[in-house]
Amino acid sequence: MATKRKVTGKQLVDFASSFFSDLRLPDMMYAVLIRSPLPRGKIRSISHPQLPEGYFLYTAKDIPGAKTISLLGTEIPLLAQDEVSYQGEPLGILVGPDKLRLEQLAKEVITRFHRVQDGEATLDALESQHIITQRTVGAGNEAELLFAEADIQVEGSYSSNCYSPHCGETAGGIALYQDNRLILYAPVQWFSQVRRSIAAGLGISPEQVEIRKTLVAGGNNRSQWYFAILSAQTAVAAYLCGKPVKMMFSREEQGLYYERPAPVAVSYRSSVSPEGKILAMIVSIVLDTGIYNPFIQELMNRMIVAAVGVYNPAVYKIEAYAIQSQTPPTALTLQRMDSQIFFALESHLSEIARRVGKMPHEVRLLNHESLPTRPFKFNFTYLEKVLKAVVDKSSFQRKYWSYNLSQKDSYEKKLASPVPIRGIGISCGFEGSGFLGAIRYIQDLTMGLTLEKDGTVVIHSYPPSAWVQRVWIKIVSKELDVEEKNIRIDGNFSVDTEPLYPAGFFGNVGLMTQLLRKACTAVQKKRFQQPLPIHVSRGLTSTQKKQWDQESFSGSPFFSTATGAAVVEVELDTFTYRSLIRGIWIAVEGGEILSPERAVATIKAAVRESLQELVTWEEMEVMDISVELIPGSKEPKQLGTLVYSLLPSAISSAISQACNTAISSIPLQSDYVYQAFSPQPEEPTIVQSEGHGGEEHGGEGEQQEDSE
Repeated sequence: MATKRKVTGKQLVDFASSFFSDLRLPDMMYAVLIRSPLPRGKIRSISHPQLPEGYFLYTAKDIPGAKTISLLGTEIPLLAQDEVSYQGEPLGILVGPDKLRLEQLAKEVITRFHRVQDGEATLDALESQHIITQRTVGAGNEAELLFAEADIQVEGSYSSNCYSPHCGETAGGIALYQDNRLILYAPVQWFSQVRRSIAAGLGISPEQVEIRKTLVAGGNNRSQWYFAILSAQTAVAAYLCGKPVKMMFSREEQGLYYERPAPVAVSYRSSVSPEGKILAMIVSIVLDTGIYNPFIQELMNRMIVAAVGVYNPAVYKIEAYAIQSQTPPTALTLQRMDSQIFFALESHLSEIARRVGKMPHEVRLLNHESLPTRPFKFNFTYLEKVLKAVVDKSSFQRKYWSYNLSQKDSYEKKLASPVPIRGIGISCGFEGSGFLGAIRYIQDLTMGLTLEKDGTVVIHSYPPSAWVQRVWIKIVSKELDVEEKNIRIDGNFSVDTEPLYPAGFFGNVGLMTQLLRKACTAVQKKRFQQPLPIHVSRGLTSTQKKQWDQESFSGSPFFSTATGAAVVEVELDTFTYRSLIRGIWIAVEGGEILSPERAVATIKAAVRESLQELVTWEEMEVMDISVELIPGSKEPKQLGTLVYSLLPSAISSAISQACNTAISSIPLQSDYVYQAFSPQPEEPTIVQSEGHGGEEHGGEGEQQEDSE
């Protein structure tokens, strides 16, 4: 072990200008992971009958340092040691100079197990031994009693497992161990965790790990926690073979093991007045975490906060369960988990409106304007303006009643008519910035700013996205009256001062932007009163930290909240079974927006990506997308994932109206239009689902030995 010495940031982190997949180092080797063919079993042996010279197979016993990596208290094996926990779990690393030969040799690796049988948790069959964590919020007994005695009861079960594959460079990196140091070339975003993971796996100090950051293809940070494991595996291979090693996931591996979303099943039961007022709402959420997810508590907390959306039921009960299953780890999708809840909630609100015969937007406003009863405090001041904007622009009220009348036509008349069937749907939602429910991360956020002697300004932060960088530079230029060319972002930190979490990683860009403004104000106050350079650092104040009480699970869960609404009109052709989106109308209140044009373009791009997730087999044609930015508060907010919370339920509600049936699961199946207008009118369900519609995981059946 090398003695600890002071290491500068520039030695630890170097920001490169190329993708790691384009790099090739002298004598570079390639590596592939050997994965378990079984979901459960005791490992007997892992071997290759005859590896050629220059090829190596490493297993857990070869790891020089820790066999497991600790991620926020979750212990995750670098390579399975004694038992495997899911199909595809890494058992070993095969290393060699020829990538094509390596892939062939990987197929020849022999793995022997004592197969064991184990009960399996599913989204619709909870067993206490599989529940990782659970939480109940609200007046449970009162809500159950009011629901049981209600004249109008509305129930619905919904499931969501949407996934949009990242089309850029797949996960991986290049590791090189030389001169008692490990050098990693990779698109790292979570520097501190990657550094600690590599150091633990090799049994060296973090100061001996140098990260040379390569370009990041797009904004894919869904599995940055798992990236730390992958980087440590690559580092182990390079350390053991003594040469540079490149490991890069295949597209199949990327989808199965790196970007796998967490399936969610949600049920709503509401007692409703004849006017559409929710008297009691009971929500049940079941989240399948896979075998590991270090952020499961944060995921579940966010879903609970989103469970009643922008509404205020008189009495409510929310119960949430996170279960562990023998499936690959799930990705980090903190903000996107909200969208799965909003799909269920907004679909439920649309069903309430249908049952009581009221306009969907009127039912939403009625339940929004009620006095708050929940422990979560929000500022939804502009929701009424946002909702009115999309209703007026889309002519929602006229179209909704018109399409409702067409539902009275007979099934045979619809099939015989040359006129396509139409429907229209609406939804509301919010996006929170700086989730205070994950207070252990938010407390550590700081923004540093230095005004140098030569008049230049340095923002101390790991660089966020290119767009956010431009926003930050514009803010500093305006606040301090400094030319933009004299402002730069410095991401060089020592190990001791390195930020624990990257900007934007936990939906905190809005919060970091606010801290940057505060830092600018502090510099301006000192500017003419003390000599240069002036350095300031700003984080959350004690008052802000007290906005949320984690123990009682109450208070303001977000630093700021953007609100939005969407209307979608669809057209279904009963002859070709194709669907067309006639229009999408979106209105958002997102606080201060420095570039409205950029914001609109970002929202429209998110619309198209969301459509690809909802309908996976084809690209739905969209005739028109209208985006309106509603003037509102001056505080910075985030809009990056709001669209994903708005579109699913708006589209499914529109299709539900057109087909006169309910959609309870997304993504939509490839034959949903055909099923709706098939010759079996007694089976009108569009999307089939089992139980809650989630993934089903079975056991392995009979016990076997010596499985290969």
